[in-house]
Amino acid sequence: MTSWVRAGEDFGDCRQPRRLGALIPAAVIAMALVAGLVLGRATAPEPVQVRTVALAPGSTRVESGVPVGYQHTRQGAIDAATNYVVTLDGPMLLQPDGLRRTEDLVAATEYRAELETQTAKAVQALESYYGFDAHAKVGTPVVKLAPIAYRVDGYLPSQATVTIWAVWLLAEEGLLIPQQNWITTQLALRWQGGDWKLSASGTHPGPAPQPVQVPIEMSTPLPPELTEFQEYRHVG
Repeated sequence: MTSWVRAGEDFGDCRQPRRLGALIPAAVIAMALVAGLVLGRATAPEPVQVRTVALAPGSTRVESGVPVGYQHTRQGAIDAATNYVVTLDGPMLLQPDGLRRTEDLVAATEYRAELETQTAKAVQALESYYGFDAHAKVGTPVVKLAPIAYRVDGYLPSQATVTIWAVWLLAEEGLLIPQQNWITTQLALRWQGGDWKLSASGTHPGPAPQPVQVPIEMSTPLPPELTEFQEYRHVG
């Protein structure tokens, strides 16, 4: 049982006796053709291997590693909110330049500066607590966000609000065993420049499942993240 708490070439001399003169052009041409075929085969470029990258659900393209281009619909807003939070709270947190580019792509004009401030604080807190950057030469760090469920708190063609319940996974090879942090993030989006953009966001801890240490007769009330939120169909 569990209880719930909030916490992108040279062919040589071609001179021959006159009786063979009429054959020379044909012979030379034939040799040239054969040589050309051989050389052509030997120097033909190898087939180019194209690596295809699967698009995140709902997105139509990837720019600088960020899935963008969403439908101007309720589902498009859900997909944008989900992919944006997974990107911002994932490996990109360990890539300062990539994080700045991500902020440029996902934030609404009026929210760009504030988003940068928020992510800077998140990176600072992450480094202070786990020291990923300080230990980079020792082990490979892992930071991933796995969305579990969501709820649409409001939708209009011009704006939307989506709340996402997710688990943050952090680890570092040889130093830190996998850790989990459950969070609930609310994201406000605005339709701007032909795509959904973040216009505000906020996060609080939990609810997180905790193992029950002793039997209890009555179950504690389940959080809305379990009873009201919708499960992601593409997760699992």
